[in-house]
Amino acid sequence: MSKKIKGKIVDINNTNIIAELDSALSGDFREYEVCVQKKTKKRGLDANALSWTLIDRIAKSVKSSRDEIYDLMLERYGVATYLIVKPGEAQRILDLLEHGKILGDVTINGKIGTQLQIFIGSSNYNREEFSHYLSRYNF
Repeated sequence: MSKKIKGKIVDINNTNIIAELDSALSGDFREYEVCVQKKTKKRGLDANALSWTLIDRIAKSVKSSRDEIYDLMLERYGVATYLIVKPGEAQRILDLLEHGKILGDVTINGKIGTQLQIFIGSSNYNREEFSHYLSRYNF
């Protein structure tokens, strides 16, 4: 099982890194693998608020619900990925993931499955993805 533990680097000495972790490690430290990533700025709540304001305005002007407009905007301009699921499981998976659609049946290595296009909710976008998504609104 994988667990992410965040922290910050406090010192670097040749090939050694000293870090302060946000939570303690349990067990043998030799069982852990370390991955160092550049810290990125989180997206501001102002952009999210602007997005919902625009969605509400669009929904009102076309007499639709904000959820329908949000789904439409995700489908047209959002970040998506694809899944292949067992036949008969597609709707169940869509209900769990909230945003997506069934593309149809596919055969891979002689096995039949159903392909889904899953739209990632905008709350999971990084700054760059959200900026691109928001720039697609025509107002």
